[in-house]
Amino acid sequence: MYLNLKAWAVSEIHVNITTILNLDTQEKSLRKEIEIHGNIDKKQLAQILLVASKCPIHILLEKNITITSSISII
Repeated sequence: MYLNLKAWAVSEIHVNITTILNLDTQEKSLRKEIEIHGNIDKKQLAQILLVASKCPIHILLEKNITITSSISII
């Protein structure tokens, strides 16, 4: 939705979520990897990561679990 409003040259977005359990501490965390297929610059990439962190589901989960995010252009 955000990318459509900005009309940025992105053809696909893939998000992979991995659940991580620390066996010593029993702490659970999520690893979120965002892959962007398109032609965007580093400033736009940073803006997409910021918008992704404001997702209501991300905010809800973040209160109870650690989420580590990465983003890349493919």
